[in-house]
Amino acid sequence: MTVGDEKTADPVSTEIKQIIDDVFSISGQKISNDDPIIAVLLYQKQQLAVNRAELEQHDTNFFINLDQRFEKINRHYEEMEKQKSLIVSELIGKNKKLVPELVKEELQKQKPNHEIAFFVVLGILIFTQFLMIVLTIFK
Repeated sequence: MTVGDEKTADPVSTEIKQIIDDVFSISGQKISNDDPIIAVLLYQKQQLAVNRAELEQHDTNFFINLDQRFEKINRHYEEMEKQKSLIVSELIGKNKKLVPELVKEELQKQKPNHEIAFFVVLGILIFTQFLMIVLTIFK
């Protein structure tokens, strides 16, 4: 066989030659072209190729499905982020309204306390003044 003949040779013959070479390189045993094990090895090689193609198709479908799920998760995440922003905005708005009202109420609650404290201090000063006068008189 010449180099040109090998290129146009039957693909099955090329596979058989490859199998014979592989068996020899792995086991050290020489098998012939008409050995029945060649048919089994060719069938096994074909089945492995079919299984590999099916597995690749399954993986492709799996990753497409996974990508679709990730897109759905991302959409839900974005929707939740929008809802979160809306809720935070509403809370900030309500706090801006409530804080001045609460401060005003607290100041009004404390105002009588200031008046009471003023009158208590005034009373103590008047009582102290009265005691000073009494002590000065009875001295």
